Amino acid sequence: MLEEAETISGSSLEDTPKARKLCDSVRLFDQLLANGEADRALACIRSVLTECSDGTHLKLKLCRALLACGRHDELFKTCTDLQAKKDLSEQFKSEVEHMLAKALTHKGKIVEAITRFRELLRKDPDNAEYQSDCKKLKAMYAKLQEGDQLLSKTNFSQARSLYTEALDMDPTNDGFTATILSRRAETFHKQREEVSSCTESLNKAEKEVEQAQKELELAKMRLERAQQRLKDSRASNERVLKSFRQDECPTSDAPDPTSPYFETKSKDFVGKWAIFKAIDDSCNALDRDSFCVRALVCRARCYVLIEEFSEAILDYERALASPQVNENPLAVNSICIKEELRVAQQKQNSAKIDHYQALGLRQGGSNVTADDIKKAYRKLAIKYHPDKLGHLGGEARERMERKFKQITEANAILSNPTERRMYDIKNTSYSRSSGRYNDYAYFGSSYRPSHHNPYAGGGYPFNSSRSSFFNHDDDDEYDSM
Repeated sequence: MLEEAETISGSSLEDTPKARKLCDSVRLFDQLLANGEADRALACIRSVLTECSDGTHLKLKLCRALLACGRHDELFKTCTDLQAKKDLSEQFKSEVEHMLAKALTHKGKIVEAITRFRELLRKDPDNAEYQSDCKKLKAMYAKLQEGDQLLSKTNFSQARSLYTEALDMDPTNDGFTATILSRRAETFHKQREEVSSCTESLNKAEKEVEQAQKELELAKMRLERAQQRLKDSRASNERVLKSFRQDECPTSDAPDPTSPYFETKSKDFVGKWAIFKAIDDSCNALDRDSFCVRALVCRARCYVLIEEFSEAILDYERALASPQVNENPLAVNSICIKEELRVAQQKQNSAKIDHYQALGLRQGGSNVTADDIKKAYRKLAIKYHPDKLGHLGGEARERMERKFKQITEANAILSNPTERRMYDIKNTSYSRSSGRYNDYAYFGSSYRPSHHNPYAGGGYPFNSSRSSFFNHDDDDEYDSM
């Protein structure tokens, strides 16, 4: 017992109660870790380290506990500190290097992890565990590279299939999973961009044909060139649309993309399902890695497409603040993000706030009655109330909560006759200070609406209980929501 205590503590001990207690704690740690109680094992080894802070072997046990608990950042730092120590045995160094490689693996740094495993295999080529881990990492990286090559060649369907297969290779690896999800999100976004570009080319060619026909006598050669471009554009458009529709079929059972992500303005959008899927994958990626720059930028670009500029600006700013912002400068970098952020801010500053559209009332103005506003608000308030968002992930839920606040602000203006009349007169006045709407700028700095934000105190909307919400006969249509 004394020899064991001296080994793990790194110092000479007498056969004392302290030494016996130390050995008992280490045995308890081994038992807890073997039984899968990683959190208790981590707490146990930390308590031992408070008594023997210089025990190098104890810190190796700490690394094992950190790995089992999934604390990969702390594991990486601890292993790095251990590597700096001198006079360590080769076996001990190899164990630390193995832990460091595992930490890199779970942080999503596959290339660095493979390099570490190759170094370990160079020292111990017959180690079965090293061989297995290295082989698995190489397969994961090969799948990722193959998917990236297909994505660069605009083979979106095949790239998505490979990314989906890669998700099953190591489901517990959050870093790798976030990387794959962000790549798959890009396939949806870029495929939709390709369709939009082809459609735009088709429309342009059709206009050129019409103009050439009017000027046929004077521009016959120009007409022939335009007709050829039209033919090429149609062929390209048919090819891309065919692939796009084939990919849309498997998602037919998915929720309507206009809900909960988009509102009325998205109904005229081409390929809105692809935007929905891109945002959905981006949200899932960010739930696993909140610093994933590619997911943030992809989602921000989708928000710009549907004119949700405030949401896009939040994502661009998060991407710039991420420690991963310049890890892959060829894919996305801070210069590109700053430029896109500037464009989004310009569009936001020139955009017009439309409270009617926020409530789904497209016609707006005097055509909307107070009863229309009331019904629209109730319907959307039920749909986006925070109590209804428990099934969503963290990223999607936060976005829906901001949407709910925007709806209540719109209702605060339109449900008050005086405020609504002033809004209708001066509906071009708005402010976007601090990255959000300030819908009362035109009333003066001292103005505050009498019933702004009726949910500030929490609880369910419309009086004190849900039952009072449905007392009107003409509102029965919302009972099923």
